[in-house]
Amino acid sequence: MKEVIAIVRPERREATLNAMRSVGLAELLHVRVMGRGRQQGLQYLRRAQGEQEAGMAFLSKRLMSWMVPDDQVEQTVRTLLRINQSGNHGDGKIFVCPVEEA
Repeated sequence: MKEVIAIVRPERREATLNAMRSVGLAELLHVRVMGRGRQQGLQYLRRAQGEQEAGMAFLSKRLMSWMVPDDQVEQTVRTLLRINQSGNHGDGKIFVCPVEEA
């Protein structure tokens, strides 16, 4: 058994949930999180203040976690990549962790 953790963009949440249901994974943990990657948030120019640089240190993301049998991990990761990978910065991360059942 493995835990597959995905951190995705908020606008991809519903598509991710639907895709995971279609591969038989309806049970999940879903949490709103704030974070940043190597870009350290979002940088933009403020027009109202004479082109001053401003930014957001942390961006809203969604953390989703599934308990997946070992034989379904590869399909789960492929599905997450297919739905969430756009090739742009901030697409998210996927982690696969071993789990011991108690």
